[in-house]
Amino acid sequence: MTCARADATGSRKTQNENESRKKQKCLQEERCKGMEEQKQFFKQKSGEDMEVPQAIEKVLVFKGERAQMLSVNPDAVAQPVIVS
Repeated sequence: MTCARADATGSRKTQNENESRKKQKCLQEERCKGMEEQKQFFKQKSGEDMEVPQAIEKVLVFKGERAQMLSVNPDAVAQPVIVS
């Protein structure tokens, strides 16, 4: 009877180890999936961030063209004038 009990205990231990491995594998797969989703999110964000410099570039081109039409320095800052 002692051998049967030891076999049952060993069998349970093996079963518990197998279940533990399966759980660890699932957790690793979930982590990998989460990391992939996060990478995709950051790739999308970096694509959106590229739109801002392009918009700024368009504004600067417009600013330069406008300044050229008015024959002024595009980076000039208006200075207050005191009239007495």
